[in-house]
Amino acid sequence: MGFASASIVGRPAKWVSIGGSYPGALSAWLRIRHPELVVASWSSSGVVDAVFNFTAFDERIKFELPPQCAANIKTVYDLAEKAWDQPDQRARVLSLFNTPAYFTKGDFMWMLADSAAMGPQYGFKTAMCDTMTPLSSDPLAQFAQNWTIPHYGADFGGSCYYSTVCLTDAAYSSQWPNQRPWVYQCCSELAYWQISYPGSLRSSVLTADYFTAQCQSAFGPDTFANTTSFNDVYGGNNPAANKNATNVIALNGSDDPWQGACVQQTLAATYPEATAACDGCGHCGDLRAPTNATSFAVRSQQQLISEYLALWLA
Repeated sequence: MGFASASIVGRPAKWVSIGGSYPGALSAWLRIRHPELVVASWSSSGVVDAVFNFTAFDERIKFELPPQCAANIKTVYDLAEKAWDQPDQRARVLSLFNTPAYFTKGDFMWMLADSAAMGPQYGFKTAMCDTMTPLSSDPLAQFAQNWTIPHYGADFGGSCYYSTVCLTDAAYSSQWPNQRPWVYQCCSELAYWQISYPGSLRSSVLTADYFTAQCQSAFGPDTFANTTSFNDVYGGNNPAANKNATNVIALNGSDDPWQGACVQQTLAATYPEATAACDGCGHCGDLRAPTNATSFAVRSQQQLISEYLALWLA
């Protein structure tokens, strides 16, 4: 920053760190660790709290989805799990999603859960529910052909990110650069394990043990996300009280399942929080350039950001 001020800006400058999601957490952590370098942080959907058993993720999805849509998604998961357990049906299910045969049951159910979760996460709740309501006579094909593949692409169902074998076997290392680094951060520090719980939408095979076993297969038997130690360093869900963080604005979207790992209320006058509450307000919505379609809730968030940054940069 000193180099940029001297060589590019040509004068002393005040710096603001800006980021969304994990970079939103990094933005807040940079202000915490180096307040002498950055005067303020814009932390959009900043996942500052490392959560080991992240049941709140699926709870938020279940709460935000219309009841019939949630029931239909649950039906897809149940049918997939039943088909997986019958070898004569498993091949068809893998084929529907272009999923390699080396995926385990847990890997496959993890991929399906993420396909549905990222609908409300990124503001596509209505679009996803429209494709899944009403259910056809073949809900698995419906979910693959009407939602997962059109929305994420034909390769999504075989993503290395979900596969224990792919993350472990160097034969698949060509797929690692865009997948494995984030998995390692979760495995070694952050967890955020989006696990099942009684009454949850996602499969009961998605447990902390499943994710831990995947991590240890990929990165070694001693790999473990000690979220308590990590939160001790950066302050967890209350950086203001735990680390004296100031001049950070935390932003959330009401549909975003990641809220449970974010600051969800104003912590201090110098650590305000604002949630955009609307149907479709998702992850990092405040970072998008406003358009005619931008909700009043997000526009209000963006106005608040401008006011706080003006105050802190004065």
